[in-house]
Amino acid sequence: MEEKISIIIPCYNAEQYIDRCLASVVNQSIGLDKLEIICVNDASTDGTWEKLCFWERQYQNEILLVDCEENGKLGKARNIGLAHASGKYVAFLDADDWMELDSYERLYHLGQEYQCEIVQFQFVRDPGTQDIWNAQSRRDKRDFYLDLTDRKEHKKFMVTAIMDNGCTNKLFTRQFIEQNQLSFPEGCAYEDIYWGVLAQLYAKHVYFFNEKLYHC
Repeated sequence: MEEKISIIIPCYNAEQYIDRCLASVVNQSIGLDKLEIICVNDASTDGTWEKLCFWERQYQNEILLVDCEENGKLGKARNIGLAHASGKYVAFLDADDWMELDSYERLYHLGQEYQCEIVQFQFVRDPGTQDIWNAQSRRDKRDFYLDLTDRKEHKKFMVTAIMDNGCTNKLFTRQFIEQNQLSFPEGCAYEDIYWGVLAQLYAKHVYFFNEKLYHC
């Protein structure tokens, strides 16, 4: 298992946003040698595929493109990305969103330090029209680590809903995903809720990094 982060980006009619998204990934402070970028073109009907091909030509060793003939929606696109992932860690990023440039470096080190299956971080609603950090702090709460190997602690964790069901504001170990056979339901909306509930059921070690890294 390579010490990399596999970043899975499902792309459907994202021509307007994909440049911003990929620029935020290839310029990450962790360095491209630590990243595996998997873009799944979900049968886009605009210029998304052409833009993806342009980026792939610039970063042939780091960007893997998968072109789907039929639209399968987010669940199927993410599952296709998972089938190609080879990194130690897996992250999901939507094509119309973007990351802070130090995100994956910080998340990688937290995952290594605490040896956890999931690192959850914060996101911010950002229209992209201003510097969001001028309006609010990147940090609202303290960080904390949970050891959920104790059954009572795990029950409390589930009942209090400390962890949300989203998949894009988390870093997962690929081993955790594969051992628990996690996948997304296909052909439906809110596929991340199904994924998120299963992730909470199986999680044993989780770190909550309360810094806003994800722009959506």
